[in-house]
Amino acid sequence: MVFSLMHESGTVLILKKDVNSSTPWIEREFRPFEQLRPRFTAANGCEVAGPVYL
Repeated sequence: MVFSLMHESGTVLILKKDVNSSTPWIEREFRPFEQLRPRFTAANGCEVAGPVYL
């Protein structure tokens, strides 16, 4: 399940709920983002998505 939340400031937060804890999708899904992070670190106004675990 994927949820999109928008803060009153306009910032968007995407929540993805994993209903099957035995599937390690998060590592596969965020590996490309981690590889791209250094390229966007120097860019002004660009951010790379990162996982937050609850």
